[in-house]
Amino acid sequence: MKILVSGTSGYVGRNLIKFLKDLDCEVVTICVFQKNLMSLKMQKKHLDKQLQKLEPQICDVHTFIHLAWMNTNDWNSSVHHNINKQLSEYLIKRLCSQGVEHVIVAGTCLEYGISGGNLSENLPAKPKNEYAMAKHALYESIRVMADKNDFRLSWLRLFYIFGGDQPPNTIYGSMMEKIDRGESAFDMSSGQQVRDYLHIDSVCQMILAVVVSKKGLDVVNICSGQGFTLEKHVRSWLNDINPEVNLSLNLGALPERKDEPFHLSGSSYKFDSLLHE
Repeated sequence: MKILVSGTSGYVGRNLIKFLKDLDCEVVTICVFQKNLMSLKMQKKHLDKQLQKLEPQICDVHTFIHLAWMNTNDWNSSVHHNINKQLSEYLIKRLCSQGVEHVIVAGTCLEYGISGGNLSENLPAKPKNEYAMAKHALYESIRVMADKNDFRLSWLRLFYIFGGDQPPNTIYGSMMEKIDRGESAFDMSSGQQVRDYLHIDSVCQMILAVVVSKKGLDVVNICSGQGFTLEKHVRSWLNDINPEVNLSLNLGALPERKDEPFHLSGSSYKFDSLLHE
């Protein structure tokens, strides 16, 4: 199976590549965005050159996994709508005109907005920040495109991820950095928020299952299906790394985010049903 993947320099992408290769997939990678090009016109020119260069390799690709996205750490950047959404749309339209049959795109649990509780794919999307709104607008656009052009769409709503080589601007990555430095305290919020975290390896395995199924799943949650307090997650990570690690949690040292629900976990029922078909 030959698969085209974008965003392979990112956290999920670089881990997913290893799993795809273990599955004996032939992986072709594409660089979608150039961070120094902040006009859509210039981004399209760059992408056109990439597609022209890769044409011999992607002429017989039937599956495209789109993970690339800029400025994911700034949820209210104008780049999400002005560049990310529009260039992604442009790319998928080009690929589907060339015969790509299954498009798999990374969405976000933030599309659910600040709705709390155990969230299923049947709930209406209520995105509240530019990042989530652009992702959901892209989903709606590709959904129409898929109906018109007869390709399969699987939209992956990724929940919280931890593990592996996660960067230090995440809670897990920051914790690992403290451990590596031999520090004794880790500042965090109250830790009482409920979150649904899944190890990066499990995330990659779930994406592989979507690839192998060759079905268009529309929206599907990529989550554990269980919510625990952030404090419990962090203590579990510390125990798994090394029970002897002496890192005390300084709970309440940091404020809680106001743009996330206090309780956020996903329903894994739809994905679990896929595995039992």
